[in-house]
Amino acid sequence: MTWVFGFLLATVVGGVATHLFLSTLRKNIAPTQATLDRPRVPGWITGIVERSFFFLLIAFNISGVPTAMVGWIAIKLATNWNRPLSIKEKEPSAKALAISAALAGIVSMTFALLGGLVSTGQISYRSPYVSGTVSAKTVVKAAVIADELRILKNLTDEGVITSVEYEHMKKELLGF
Repeated sequence: MTWVFGFLLATVVGGVATHLFLSTLRKNIAPTQATLDRPRVPGWITGIVERSFFFLLIAFNISGVPTAMVGWIAIKLATNWNRPLSIKEKEPSAKALAISAALAGIVSMTFALLGGLVSTGQISYRSPYVSGTVSAKTVVKAAVIADELRILKNLTDEGVITSVEYEHMKKELLGF
C-alpha cells in the first residue's frame, strides 16, 4: 500500500503541485508564453514520465539517483535555454521561461523523491496520538479501519446490525 501512496504522491500530487507552482511563477515573471513553430510534447506528459521514472529509481534504491536528477534538470534547462534565436527574438522573456521550467523541474523531482522515500518507508509520520514513529503504511491501514468502523456504526444506527454484532466486528477489525 505504501508503494501506491508513494506513487500517487510522486505522480498525481507532484503533477498538481508542479502545475500550480509553474502557473503562479509564470504569471509573475512572464505574462506571455513563448510559442514554438514546431510540435512539442506537452509538459504534463514529460512530468508524469520523469516523476514515475525517478520514483522507481528511488523506490528500488538505485545508487546515483540524486546525480541523475540534477543531470536531468540541467539537460532540460540547456534545451530550453538554447532555443533558436528566432524564438528568443519573438519572445523577450524566453530566458525567464527557461528558468521557470528549471524551477518547476526541481519541484517535480522533489515530489518524485518524496514519493520514492514514502514507498520505501524512509519517510514516516509522527502521530501526536501514538508514541514513536508511524510508517505511511500504518497510517493508511488505520484510515481504512476507521472508515470501516464508521460504516459499521452507521449500519448499527440504521438497525441493519445489532450492537452486539457491531462490537464483535469492531473487535475483529481492531485485532482483539
